[in-house]
Amino acid sequence: MAIGLTEEHEALAASVRGFAERRITPEVVRAALGSGERTPGFWDALAGQGLPGLHLPERHGGQGYGLLEQAVALEELGRALAPGPYLPTVLASAFLAGAGEPPASPTVPAPPPWRPAARRSRWRTGGCPAPSGRCWARSSPTCWSCRSRTGAGSPSTPPTSPSSPWNRST
Repeated sequence: MAIGLTEEHEALAASVRGFAERRITPEVVRAALGSGERTPGFWDALAGQGLPGLHLPERHGGQGYGLLEQAVALEELGRALAPGPYLPTVLASAFLAGAGEPPASPTVPAPPPWRPAARRSRWRTGGCPAPSGRCWARSSPTCWSCRSRTGAGSPSTPPTSPSSPWNRST
């Protein structure tokens, strides 16, 4: 299947071909295959031309072109048998660029509304200076009124709804 190449693509191919002819000679290819280095000696010059980031947006340090332009460059580097991590670098960066931008700030769910931990079944009678004479135990053996009278302090004000045990007189 033929890809419709424009004059700009042909100029890019000629530029990459010229780079490969000057920098990636058969001797360089043989030396790179025998040395076991991860990046060949021409890699800095290749990166200096901006070819590994040809398809990346400019805001990420790329050239702002697309994968078609990258395919043109890859074809010419393949023609020269360029060793090194060019294709894995391009594929990884294309994957990361396609993943999108991270959210500006993580979405944190709102905390649930405050609910008393005790239920009516946890009422105790007697010994409490609360207005109703009943102690509404939360997480300690004393009620909020007892805690405030003993100097322990009240973590917050007691509930003030009409159905609250604090508002009952019996």
